[in-house]
Amino acid sequence: MSTKCLYAYVVLCYTLPMKKSVQVGIVFAIIAAICSSINTPISKLLLNSNTIGPVFSGGLLYIGAALCASVFFVFRKIFKPKVKEKPLERSDFPFVFAIASLNAVGIACSMLGLKLISASNAALLSNFEIVITSLVALIIFKQKISPRLWVGIFVVFFACILLSSDDIVNFKFSTGALLVLVAPVCWGFANNFMKRISDKDPIVSIFIEGIVTGLLCLMIGTSLNEQITELYSFFAVLGVGVVSYGISLCFYIYAQRSIGAPRTSAFFSLAPFMAVLISFAIFRESPPWWYYIALAMMIIGVWLSSSDKKIFRKNTKKEAKI
Repeated sequence: MSTKCLYAYVVLCYTLPMKKSVQVGIVFAIIAAICSSINTPISKLLLNSNTIGPVFSGGLLYIGAALCASVFFVFRKIFKPKVKEKPLERSDFPFVFAIASLNAVGIACSMLGLKLISASNAALLSNFEIVITSLVALIIFKQKISPRLWVGIFVVFFACILLSSDDIVNFKFSTGALLVLVAPVCWGFANNFMKRISDKDPIVSIFIEGIVTGLLCLMIGTSLNEQITELYSFFAVLGVGVVSYGISLCFYIYAQRSIGAPRTSAFFSLAPFMAVLISFAIFRESPPWWYYIALAMMIIGVWLSSSDKKIFRKNTKKEAKI
């Protein structure tokens, strides 16, 4: 883990602890997005090497997150920040294990799908998480969704339909794309469960979730007879997990404390667009013409979602009382 990452955590603990403001929430969400953006292209590169199984790869990503959390925990013990995090209580563990189980299913399907489709396509499909997170927040947790956000949700939804097509003329859907779409469905539910424990110690939460999710994926991978044939792939995936799932999740949880699940998800969706640029640079991909239409729609949908100030003001006032 880099010195910059540790320094960022010191700043988080000492200068911006628990501050509920628009600026802090947005900054944390964007940092989470930057860390997350390397995941899809680098994971695709490793999967293309055929040196590690897709589900094994997903499990190691989350174990990397747990390693990151353990380093942060030791670092926090040494520097003793002024703000004390609330410990997890017994009533919180059902949410923690629910999140871990959803993560296991999501990452397993995501990596299996990524094996079959391009990294740029998989990156954009992850924006479907906006749709699911918002709908779950509305239906289950009774959060309000403004007309502007509704428009953004529908635009993202139709963009995902385009991206899921192997042949847009004959409406032939891609198996890989459909597998990838399972992940944002799982994470959409997980995001809202995470809000229920977002005021508790995120380092401990990430450690437990990472270990449980990682072990579940390794068990699934073993049942599928997956293997790791090169040691460098093992450490490379762990490294990606530290950055994209460990550091990213820490900042994601802190962002949720300030701006809520739907808004954090909206800002976090900058990550797929960064991942698209990285994928184009690495793989020199040539997507079909409808990909660019979907890309334009996705940009519009994400912009509508992330610039919806009305829902932000309403939700943050309510969530500040939680």
